[in-house]
Amino acid sequence: MQNQDSSYKKLYSHQKMMSNLLLGFVDAPWVQELDFATLQKVPTRFVSDDQHQREDDLVWRVTLKKTGIRLYLPFEPQSTPDAMMPVRAVSYTSLMWQDLKKSGQIRGRKLPPTAVVVLYTSKKRWRASLNIADMIQSVVGMERFLPHMEYLLVDINTISKKRLEALIAHGNLAALRIGMELCRSREELRVLIKRLNELLQPEQISLRRDFVMWLQRVL
Repeated sequence: MQNQDSSYKKLYSHQKMMSNLLLGFVDAPWVQELDFATLQKVPTRFVSDDQHQREDDLVWRVTLKKTGIRLYLPFEPQSTPDAMMPVRAVSYTSLMWQDLKKSGQIRGRKLPPTAVVVLYTSKKRWRASLNIADMIQSVVGMERFLPHMEYLLVDINTISKKRLEALIAHGNLAALRIGMELCRSREELRVLIKRLNELLQPEQISLRRDFVMWLQRVL
């Protein structure tokens, strides 16, 4: 599954793919306020608890149009269920903040708003808790000492066929990729590949290559 998740990271390391994913599948007012011209990858060098370097992590930064506030969006593809995802999201976020602080990418006392984006691609529905608070035993009077944080889940199993078709018709590449994964016949796949060729511009050589790699490894 590691190679599969790596292929997803390759695809979503392209600005077009990440912006299409957010616009197409995240129903939140703040997404409409994002200035996607400012969307860019952030270099990170996380070190996990087992002291292994995490240089392949994918983190996006984008600015809100009106306020100029920078948001950070770590991206995590997930091809298998993981009950510990809330814990991983909290750990991932704190490691990222530490790294950004040490490298001088953020200054001042305030930390930037962050949402860990989890793209779940298995055909089994996601059952794990979204909030770390739901995993911690409750003790009266201790609530204020406990973390409260959600990750942003995009579960392909919850997307309607009608919505996918509408987004694909409007040229959403993230929807097209999800449609490829959910299609049930070679003929459907051929139609979607033809649509992909129509949408990809000649200069998008790198994105085309990563789509081909993903098709070979995953489908």
